[in-house]
Formats: sequence, C-alpha cells, structure tokens
Amino acid sequence: MGTEAPQLAYAIREFCRSARISASFFYRLCREGQGPTTFKVGRRRYVGVEAARAWLERREELTAEVGGRTGRQA
Repeated sequence: MGTEAPQLAYAIREFCRSARISASFFYRLCREGQGPTTFKVGRRRYVGVEAARAWLERREELTAEVGGRTGRQA
C-alpha cells in the first residue's frame, strides 16, 4: 500500500523547474505583478498546484492575445 499523497504545492525552485523558467525570471514576474499567487509556511514560500495551473493558463491566454503561437502545426 504505497499510495503517495498528491502534491499540493511547489517550493519556488520546484515551480521554476516545472515551468522551465529561471528563478530570476520568476522573481521579476512577481515584482511586476505577473507571477503566480504564492503563500508562506514559516519562512518558506510556495506556489499551490491550482495557482500554478491558473498562472500557466493566464500566460497562454496572454500569448494568444498578442499573436503568439498557441501550438505547433505539423
């Protein structure tokens, strides 16, 4: 019975690795008010899984609005 609990949040480094962005870009986005919603537990800051998903969806929408590619064409 090795059932793992679902991941509920990412540490900032985990989120950056998952989103394939650098930590400096993450912090720049946050300073500009464009980063994902975060929360603190003690001294550590996290991005919730739902906040990460919502942020990614917003980034996709912004890219589509400015005429960026929304996917690869074969």
